Amino acid sequence: MSDNEKPTLLIIDGHSLAFRAFYALPVDSFQNREGQHTNAIHGFIAMLINLLKAEKPTHLAVAFDISRYSFRTREYPEYKGTRGETPPEFVGQIPLLEEALAAMNITTISKEDFEADDILATLATRGAAQGFKVFVVSGDRDAIQMINDDVTLLYPNARGVSELKRYDRDTVFERYGIEPHQYPDVAALVGETSDNLIGIDKVGEKTAVKWINQYGSLDEVLAHADEIKGVVGEKLREQQDRAVRNRKLNHLLTDIDLPVGPTDLERKPINETAVREVFDKLQFRTLLERVLKIAQAEGGVEGESETSVPVAVVEENPVPVVRTMVDEELAKWLKTVTADGTKPLGLRLEHVSGELTGFGLSSLDESAYVPWAAGRPDYTALETWLSSDSPKYLLGSKQQVKVLAGSGSTCVAWPSTRASRRG
Repeated sequence: MSDNEKPTLLIIDGHSLAFRAFYALPVDSFQNREGQHTNAIHGFIAMLINLLKAEKPTHLAVAFDISRYSFRTREYPEYKGTRGETPPEFVGQIPLLEEALAAMNITTISKEDFEADDILATLATRGAAQGFKVFVVSGDRDAIQMINDDVTLLYPNARGVSELKRYDRDTVFERYGIEPHQYPDVAALVGETSDNLIGIDKVGEKTAVKWINQYGSLDEVLAHADEIKGVVGEKLREQQDRAVRNRKLNHLLTDIDLPVGPTDLERKPINETAVREVFDKLQFRTLLERVLKIAQAEGGVEGESETSVPVAVVEENPVPVVRTMVDEELAKWLKTVTADGTKPLGLRLEHVSGELTGFGLSSLDESAYVPWAAGRPDYTALETWLSSDSPKYLLGSKQQVKVLAGSGSTCVAWPSTRASRRG
């Protein structure tokens, strides 16, 4: 089958591209009537529209990080430790972006304890094996290792997300002088500032590429370290543990368990009603016209389906959209939806054999899921709310409070008022 006959899978690193869009567009120029900044959402969707026109994917998904913590931070707590706090103007934009993508019928994927790049690497590997032509959109250079004859990387340039450079095997070799699968070996030796991975002192990219071409791999470079002369040889022998650690951490997983596979990601018609509603909330008039135009050109606008709920019922008793959140996003959501702790939320503890695995939170029109991992700082907002006097409604509260008490949570000041516990 020729490339022109293959289905096309387009997979995007949501956080990576949203952050780049945030810094590419002026914050103060994009703000909706509620005061929420929207520049990252605007830039991301504008980029997405261009990608849909250019690549015409048959299958599409966007992967998001749930948290800045993962199995990599357990292995090396300093991983990405140099990254600063999330800009306050960025907080709140990812949930709204996910809402816009849902209205456009685009699948979003995240997985607790893993990074978006691991999701992309898994989908890219499976897609290539299943006969797809795969395009990966990411601003993380670790994504270079995914490139092969069936997988192309679209990498944003320094000006943001308006232009994407196409990296295939030839482009990687022209730029670095190595094969794509060797890039992590070079990065392990040099280090990666953005991930706070310190490389071997005195070893730059040219030296690392020379060694990898000479010996074939990082393992072989280390096996022949005694042959390397001079100061760089001494540093390599003294600090080889750094390279081993870096290589372990920059390796992207290609076999994680996901709820969907490449064939499940076939593009669907957008929900015009939902798109109009979300884009009106974002005040994206021009982008709305562009989204509807491209959808109509592709025959991809759906009306009310035969199984849809009548509009009157939806308006009276809407089904809350569930958002997976931790960290600053959760803190802002809790502050907003509870009106600074004065409005109640429904609370449901998810547990397996008495072991806490997550929290479900819901108001009348919004819901959130918080996957649980004790002792991590990105759960501070949740623990503060749990230990506060903000009203909470539970069903089967005795069992749930028992699970909470044994969870390792620091919420020792569980509210004592009976009015906050129903069930």
